[in-house]
Amino acid sequence: MVVVVAPTDKGTFAAFYASHYDWAVSLAFVLTDGGADAHDIAQDSLLQVRLRYDRVRDPVPYLRTCIVNACRSQHRRAATAERLKEAVATPGVEYSVHRELLDVVAKLSERQRIVVTLRYYEGLPDEDIAAVLNCRRSTVRSLAARALDVLKISLEDEGRSVS
Repeated sequence: MVVVVAPTDKGTFAAFYASHYDWAVSLAFVLTDGGADAHDIAQDSLLQVRLRYDRVRDPVPYLRTCIVNACRSQHRRAATAERLKEAVATPGVEYSVHRELLDVVAKLSERQRIVVTLRYYEGLPDEDIAAVLNCRRSTVRSLAARALDVLKISLEDEGRSVS
């Protein structure tokens, strides 16, 4: 889990960028199922933060929301392209996230994947996740419960024991 500490003094955007770039790429990487677009999504999201940096009270949640929204858009584009033609495999960037875990998480719906990533990878509380998804905390809890059921079944089908 990556822990990002928001600076007490906003400082310059350059300092914010330097301290949050790797985290942004990592989050995008997980949300895109290890896609090679993670760097582009992180860059685009950081640009969105840069454009509003002086007006945003806390840039970290804003950056997180930008990344989630960009990943959602990327998923929609990918689904459309897949319907039109078979997707071409592109080599992904290697990070410390295991391929097996990404494969199992890829079986989740988009909203379930976002909830699981933000809750367990980012360690966010339900109210922050609800703010990112623009839904109620009870919806986040429901999505998380359903996601865990799917993950448990997937792992059991692969012969792994789940406690």
